[in-house]
Amino acid sequence: MMPALGSALFDAMDWLTSAINAATKKNLQGLSVDRARCREYAHTSVGLATLLNRAIGYSAAAIVAKESAETGRKVVDIVVEKGLMSAEEFERLINEAATPF
Repeated sequence: MMPALGSALFDAMDWLTSAINAATKKNLQGLSVDRARCREYAHTSVGLATLLNRAIGYSAAAIVAKESAETGRKVVDIVVEKGLMSAEEFERLINEAATPF
């Protein structure tokens, strides 16, 4: 039974390799990253409330997240407007989270 399992494993690895190569060639080559748009998505993400928990507390972060989701405004704008932290503090918090260990 072992030779059959080994053969099936190698076949599956060949298929996976071919699939990855085809997907890369047909879907990913030539794409470029729009860093400004990615930053915009990141700053309007309600998921930022997770980062805000440790800085402003769960309750305030939940209020900010809810308001951002309802209005579509940037989280940073709401945090600054409510006086919970400055824009610089917010950017520092985001940059710390984005920095690898």
